[in-house]
Amino acid sequence: MVRTWERAFSIVCVPLAIDGAKSQKRQLIANVPLIFLTIDGQPYFPQVLNKYLVNGAHRGFSLTTLTRDARSLGRLHEFQVNAAPGAIADRASAMRVLSRFAAFRTLPQSEEDLADICPWERASPEVAKMELHAIEKFARYQKVHHPNDRLLFDGIVDASLAGPPSPYGYRPDRLLAHLDIVDRLNDKNVLNSGAGRHFGTHLTAKRKQGGRLRGTTSLNAGQIDAIIENEKNLTFRALWILLAFGGVRLSEGLTLFVQDVLPGHMSSTFGDVEMGGLPFVILAHPTLCGYNGDASHFSEKRIDYLYRAYKLSPRLHQKKKKRAGHKGFLYFSPLVLSWVYWVKDSRAMEFATLVQTMLLKRISFGVTKRHPYLYVNSVDGEPLSIGACEKAFARAIKRVGISPSLPGASIHGLRHFYKWYADKKLKMSRSDQQIMMRYVREDSLDDYGRRASECNATLKSAMARLANG
Repeated sequence: MVRTWERAFSIVCVPLAIDGAKSQKRQLIANVPLIFLTIDGQPYFPQVLNKYLVNGAHRGFSLTTLTRDARSLGRLHEFQVNAAPGAIADRASAMRVLSRFAAFRTLPQSEEDLADICPWERASPEVAKMELHAIEKFARYQKVHHPNDRLLFDGIVDASLAGPPSPYGYRPDRLLAHLDIVDRLNDKNVLNSGAGRHFGTHLTAKRKQGGRLRGTTSLNAGQIDAIIENEKNLTFRALWILLAFGGVRLSEGLTLFVQDVLPGHMSSTFGDVEMGGLPFVILAHPTLCGYNGDASHFSEKRIDYLYRAYKLSPRLHQKKKKRAGHKGFLYFSPLVLSWVYWVKDSRAMEFATLVQTMLLKRISFGVTKRHPYLYVNSVDGEPLSIGACEKAFARAIKRVGISPSLPGASIHGLRHFYKWYADKKLKMSRSDQQIMMRYVREDSLDDYGRRASECNATLKSAMARLANG
């Protein structure tokens, strides 16, 4: 059955009497956009959203501005209908929908199964930023004026809140501030380039049947090996291995605690999975995870642990160079954590050896009491920044003669290589790849625990088959 994109909103302009300037004491006739949604195949008139649009007209906002805001909110609803059908159950799922929507608007390849059927034009970072701002404005209006009416975008308002106030060091009144995409859209490099380093500057596209463009985003195995083998900085070498053969995003790697890298036999403590002799690398939610080093004690959230032990806020909530965002992913455990599925044994064991060198580096800088992060720089032992890693990767590809214009010749391209390797080399199924890359699909959350265990067994069998020719 061919999947199609379901249109789920429409906008009409109607003339309404609105209040003019107070000095004129008269009413004016103005065109106001009203939005109609489709919910479960039935038309629906969202009263709160349309009250918000009418209120904007009374406050003097132009038809263009109000129509743009209505279209942004309609697209969010339409994206939810097509990408995450069903009610938003809680704040976490609402946060995932918001993050996925923002990413999809600027980089449709982030949702490959939707990119080919979606009729929307790809948005520039500036347009995506305006759309998020429209969502933020409506969420604020709904929370203040209609806190009990939650039929529309139920859960979005809660997900829009930045989180707890100080002492964790960020503004409690900033809506959507917790989304990694917001910080990236504020990056001048993104706005000036039109796509920017965070949105796949090095993606190239080829035309496929039907005329649509689709990105090709992976270096080949020989190029990846050359990058790693010629990297003399052992910290960066360990990072390239983790990203390319563990499928980890850069921000996830930079927020690893020392205690998140464990011997393989510890895997059974966290779930029904057996890593054997490979290192067990935990990918924790940067604020909510209940594991901080003691496998027998899970009561303290990571955000509280950081403040108690180091007087630090999570890197998700820090600014500029210290910041490392977080894109919501599939969690395999009630402790709000996931783990790495290695696709190549030899690289996994090399990573384990390099980690020992990195631990000695931390000790030499005397930072064990300053912060818990594994990846540190070579200047003062402070946590590595995203900018430093991107510059290091640019040097790495130049060192081996790879043009930065090649598909996948960006640091995020290492994760694309991981997916390619799992697909083409290990012949993993699409559902197993979903588990390995921790992609979220709300329609099968209840089945993830069993599938994660089965995926690990399938992966080990595939690696053995590849090794034996």
